[in-house]
Amino acid sequence: MRLGLRIRFLIPLFLVLVSLFIVGLWTASASQERAKRQVINQVQGITETLTQATYPLTLPILEQMKALSGVDFFSELPDGSTHQTLAISPMNLPKDDLFDKQSLGPRITVAGHHYFCYRLSLKEPSPNAGQTIYILYPESRLRQTISEAFEPFLWGFGCALFAVLLTFGFSNQLINRLRAIEKRTRAIAKGDFTPMPLPRSQDELRDLTYSVNEMAQQISQLQEAARTSERMRLLGQLAAGLAHQLRNGITGVKLSLQLFLGSPSAVDTEPISVALRQLQMVETNLRRFIDLGRPNPSQLTRVNLAELVQQTVQLLEPRSQHAGISIQLAQLPADSWILGDSAQLSDAILNLVSNAMEAAGPQGIVRVSLNPDEDGTHWLLEVRDNGSGPSAAIADRLFEPFVTDKSEGIGLGLAIARRAVEAHRGQISWVREQGETVFRIRLPKTDLQT
Repeated sequence: MRLGLRIRFLIPLFLVLVSLFIVGLWTASASQERAKRQVINQVQGITETLTQATYPLTLPILEQMKALSGVDFFSELPDGSTHQTLAISPMNLPKDDLFDKQSLGPRITVAGHHYFCYRLSLKEPSPNAGQTIYILYPESRLRQTISEAFEPFLWGFGCALFAVLLTFGFSNQLINRLRAIEKRTRAIAKGDFTPMPLPRSQDELRDLTYSVNEMAQQISQLQEAARTSERMRLLGQLAAGLAHQLRNGITGVKLSLQLFLGSPSAVDTEPISVALRQLQMVETNLRRFIDLGRPNPSQLTRVNLAELVQQTVQLLEPRSQHAGISIQLAQLPADSWILGDSAQLSDAILNLVSNAMEAAGPQGIVRVSLNPDEDGTHWLLEVRDNGSGPSAAIADRLFEPFVTDKSEGIGLGLAIARRAVEAHRGQISWVREQGETVFRIRLPKTDLQT
């Protein structure tokens, strides 16, 4: 049997409320009986006082007794005259002496007020023998006594009922918020990682909501990383297979040309030398393309990052001059050592600077700088251009393979750069700042000596 949280919250309070109601009724009933017994005892005491009185029960005496006891009196004297503490003479008075120690007297009404009436006939040896006195106890006093007995119960029951209603309201709010979190987790399970708004109240449910949002963000990042890793793995396998076949063919061509150069019949060797240099360059690039499918750099050595940056800028200077693009290289540190693969890192830097030049366009400006980061444990390479930046359609997927907004691009440059940087335990990111597109690479320093 499934019991919701609301029922679990309310059952103990409901039991307390029922128990309080039963105890309150029992207490009130007992208080009512005590009040009646108090009235009977008070009337009995007044009766004994009147019976044992050794002085005439005149009107002043009766008024004094009323002031002391709060009870009204009506007296019939033997000569037919009367004394009364009431403003109006009572009617329908009882004809017999009735006094039951177990119950209240008969009920009469005088001027709209209700009284319990007791008849007392005084006899010898009382000096007031022959006088009949009616004791009129106000019913309002009994009601007041009973009300005072019920008042604590009513207050206690009212507070308990208010606590139940308050708990019901709180539990209803709690259930609604928990259902919202449940709905959000189901959406996360279906792939919707949109964060839910945090409640204004600073309580445990706000912490839970924050944790759910944080979990959704981490799952989204892990899912994206898994997709990217799968794409890169497939891309690496494709690249490795293609590059392997191409390298085999180029190796044969290179061997043939080397044999031609070594033969005595060779006359003009310059074109053949150029072809060899071109083939060597192609082979080098294919070897780097093969490395794309590898999980780690192929060779880890102590590399001066500043030298790689300097060489990359020098390599691109003829192209930048032809296109009318200014490459501004900031002062580089003398020793910027890291542990890595110089070939992979050169490719990453070359891709970033080349992309910046294409983004800046003719008459554009590209700025390159290398400095230690704030904590001094990493090198921070920044490549800035004053181009318009990536389009909004690809801004969030800029480092994914085959993502580009260039008409002639294939979208592999930044993906290769990120692969190389992450293989060196670094981070690569981009941002728009002050009208410029900024790419940043953070790579850990090394103090190892060669």
